[in-house]
Amino acid sequence: MKSFVYFALVHSLLGASVLAAFPLSSVKRVSNVPTIPNKFIVEVDTLAAIPNKRAYARTLDAVYDSIKARAVEFDVNKEFESQGLFVGASVTINNAADAETLETIPGVKAIYAVTLFKKPQPVSKHIVSGPDDPAAIPSIFSTHVATGVDKVHARGFFGKGIKIGIIDTGIDYTHPLLGGGIGPGKKVIGGYDFVGDAYDGTNDPVPDDDPLDCEGHGTHVAGIIAADPNNPYNVTGVAYQSSISAYRVFGCDGSTTDEVIIESLLKGVADGQDILTLSLGGADGWTASASAVVASRIARNGKVVTIAAGNDGSSGAWYTSSPGNGIDAISVASVENTVLSVQEAIVSGVDHAPIPYFSFRTLPIEGELPIYALTQDTTIPNDACAPLPDDTPDLSPYLVIVRRGTCTFVQKMENIKAKGAKQALVYDNGGGATGVSVPGFVVALIGAADGAFLVEQFFAGVPVKVSFPPQR
Repeated sequence: MKSFVYFALVHSLLGASVLAAFPLSSVKRVSNVPTIPNKFIVEVDTLAAIPNKRAYARTLDAVYDSIKARAVEFDVNKEFESQGLFVGASVTINNAADAETLETIPGVKAIYAVTLFKKPQPVSKHIVSGPDDPAAIPSIFSTHVATGVDKVHARGFFGKGIKIGIIDTGIDYTHPLLGGGIGPGKKVIGGYDFVGDAYDGTNDPVPDDDPLDCEGHGTHVAGIIAADPNNPYNVTGVAYQSSISAYRVFGCDGSTTDEVIIESLLKGVADGQDILTLSLGGADGWTASASAVVASRIARNGKVVTIAAGNDGSSGAWYTSSPGNGIDAISVASVENTVLSVQEAIVSGVDHAPIPYFSFRTLPIEGELPIYALTQDTTIPNDACAPLPDDTPDLSPYLVIVRRGTCTFVQKMENIKAKGAKQALVYDNGGGATGVSVPGFVVALIGAADGAFLVEQFFAGVPVKVSFPPQR
């Protein structure tokens, strides 16, 4: 979120005159989150003055009759009745243009399009199995130290007596580190499946009482919160003595919607959860979705609500995630907690200073390796992004020099591996320093100028070799 920090600094230095030139009223608040056609959430104001209101047991019923009186055809999908937080209904209308008509009906407080949120995607990473693991990526310090959890644990606080509702893909409560069961006396004390296995965000949910996870993301979140200590993975939950409930809002595949998330939030409140946590959402810079509004109100009423900030920070300050942009909710982002050190490779065969390379560790290469460059063009945008030509020699004896760009590091390495390569240096194209980690391959990033120099020497016939002495 560097752009947000920059904006804050500029505003503090130049004052409100910065905003005077660009009035916020002129900003078009367009959502980035996909919506479901013809489906809306109608919020009603239970205190509003509605004609003949006393004839109705509920404000909702009065609003329904007013909609019918305007010849708007609609179906009620779901109702929400949590006084003080949210009263309304999810409706499907035959003609989307009638949504404007709904806004004019007495008692209607707001109309929200039903937004669609993709299921969190799992990320596969190597799990370090011990200090001698060659694939181990060293941490600056543990996440518990980085976030101060170690200090809380040192004072004897482990979450005892706290109830936490996890709104996600469910929880594999059979996992031994999560108590091995569900119900009173267990770590996972209960929960609810709002959708069923086959739900994908576009079909009708089939709820049941069993929130068993069939995907894994919610179980991962539960482990961060409550995994029992003294396990083979050396991972201890932040609040492992807490009681957790699983509110499942995703099927085994696909997405979920605002209406399901709202239902789970309100149930969490009704069940007396102290904390509600949601590691889900979609890029949507404004607090405009119905689920963000409900999360805001729950947080304002004293519940702790933590929601993912999203994974789109590189796109700018307005790419926060909804419902994580809820007012008073705690929007949580993350960092890569790894050491990316600058090592030095030694060049022989030509007069050149040691080449800095960015790596998680010294590259495990013994002795000197001759270099091999795939192309003389040091501006090529897609080096090694396609399978290499048939006349490419066996690359196993070489340190292959590849330019960064267009395709992923993994794709580049797979293409040169197909010709026998075992190690490579990727020279930068302006993207900046980063760690490069490709399973089963030795690779690191070097600067653009150093890469261009090596390519130039190779095609000039200079017998350049590179070595990687142990450093730190």
